Amino acid sequence: QGQGQGQGQGQGQGQGQGQGQGVAPAEDGARETNPAEVTVERDEKLLKVLDRLLLYLRIVHSVDYYNTSEYPNEDEMPNRCGIIHVRGPLPPNRVSHGEVSE
Repeated sequence: QGQGQGQGQGQGQGQGQGQGQGVAPAEDGARETNPAEVTVERDEKLLKVLDRLLLYLRIVHSVDYYNTSEYPNEDEMPNRCGIIHVRGPLPPNRVSHGEVSE
């Protein structure tokens, strides 16, 4: 939660400092009206449910969703010590249509 928000704020501040403070507010206004960008809405309740479902798949059915692998035998799983792949940090609130289609 905090990582995604902190990264988005840090990126915006870095761009404003590198290009001059007079340019940064104009870019922020352009971002708000840019039709090529999509606002990402996060539902923390749904993310919690998603995490539980993925953990269920991992433990009960030996499916590693983020590694896109299914292991018929638990002994074949690469991380038997409890280390598993997890969802990465949340993206900033605004993303382009190209990023959405990826």
